[in-house]
Amino acid sequence: MATPVSVLPDKMAALQGLLSGAIPLLSGTGALACSVSSLGRLMAVVALCESRDLFNLLSQRGAVSRLAEINYLCLIDARERQDYDTSHVITARLAKTNQNGAFLPLESVEIDTMQNIVIYDGNTDGLDVPGRAHQCAKMASTSSLCVVHVLRGGFERFSALYPFLRTEKILYTIKVTSV
Repeated sequence: MATPVSVLPDKMAALQGLLSGAIPLLSGTGALACSVSSLGRLMAVVALCESRDLFNLLSQRGAVSRLAEINYLCLIDARERQDYDTSHVITARLAKTNQNGAFLPLESVEIDTMQNIVIYDGNTDGLDVPGRAHQCAKMASTSSLCVVHVLRGGFERFSALYPFLRTEKILYTIKVTSV
């Protein structure tokens, strides 16, 4: 069972503190929530986040949008490929699975350097019921030191509240009426 620990954002200091048995003090800003697995590896904590939190992450900007920063946000869609192809939240990447259905790490993303990780599936109401988003979050937490968030309500709730932040592939057909 994992034991919750708070560590500094500097991974080396955190690792040295954990290996020496001393937990580093919080710096006041940028502390990361982690746990130590039974194997002694650092793992991120998995927590729920609300739709408004994801909206705020997608909307943050300074001189330019924060989405332009490489390591600002990793948004992962844990639904089936056909659902992802139909519609997904902008900037989301599809989580890949192996033949057994286990989630694989993203190939083009350095999860350990991401500031924000949010994972969603069709509809998640809590972490007590294992779903696709929770399974994917557990996989991502093994590589990350920041909190891995699972979106409460999933894609269904988020797209109902913020339909302008999703993609949608719709085939428009011309309806011919006879005169």
